[in-house]
Amino acid sequence: MKILFLLRQAPIVEPLGIMYLSAALKKEGHEVAVALGGNHCAKMATFKPDIVAYSVMTGDQNYFLGMNNALKERYEFMSVFGGPHPTFFPEDFRDRPGVDAFIRGEGEDAFPALIRDNLDGEVIGYPVNIDEIPHPDRTLFKTKIHHFMASRGCPYSCT
Repeated sequence: MKILFLLRQAPIVEPLGIMYLSAALKKEGHEVAVALGGNHCAKMATFKPDIVAYSVMTGDQNYFLGMNNALKERYEFMSVFGGPHPTFFPEDFRDRPGVDAFIRGEGEDAFPALIRDNLDGEVIGYPVNIDEIPHPDRTLFKTKIHHFMASRGCPYSCT
């Protein structure tokens, strides 16, 4: 399958979540690409993805939902939403026109399973063993600032 991650703008700092997902997807033989900022339609036309994926932070959900609906008017693909907003506010994605699937929680196992098992709707991703997942796919982005994390999850005490 061909998976295209759409970002609102070019990242200043490497988006580790997408890089981990890309590595997990590539490990299963999928082709992964990224479209940044204003070149979404150009990348859609040249890459011809089977799946378009969005990593959604709170505050960007309406932008990505609107973009997804506009793209679905022109192209045929499965849409998959993930990230913090779908995890904490799943009601924004349930039964939403244009949303084929969304992942709550960790996606490194859930996203490949969604494809492998032909799932749709709400998919729950459970915590992963970080010793068993591939290293982040650093080929996707050319940034000057690189992340290094020694642990996973939020370091703060908020819920």
